Amino acid sequence: MNGSQKEQRRIETMLKFSGLPVACRDFPEYRKLIRENDVGLLVNEKDAHNVAEALNRLIGNPRLYRQMSRNAVRMIRDRYNWSLEEEKLTRVYRTLSSTRRRNG
Repeated sequence: MNGSQKEQRRIETMLKFSGLPVACRDFPEYRKLIRENDVGLLVNEKDAHNVAEALNRLIGNPRLYRQMSRNAVRMIRDRYNWSLEEEKLTRVYRTLSSTRRRNG
């Protein structure tokens, strides 16, 4: 997977976890996020009954829905905030700048 595909997946993931619990296909990257942060339910997207059960579980259990919503907001705040992104971008610029000085 190249860098742009990873970024696309990261953005897709961030959008999916925008403060709402999700019923998400059981894909390794999603599985890890969902299980570690308790932000949704994993489903077999090829099994309509399984998807319906997961959605009904979320809809039918307001306490579970609210808890997963809070967890999703917390995950977004802790993982994907501009302060952290700014730090990463600053490190990249510093690395590029020092590499250019050494090679230039």
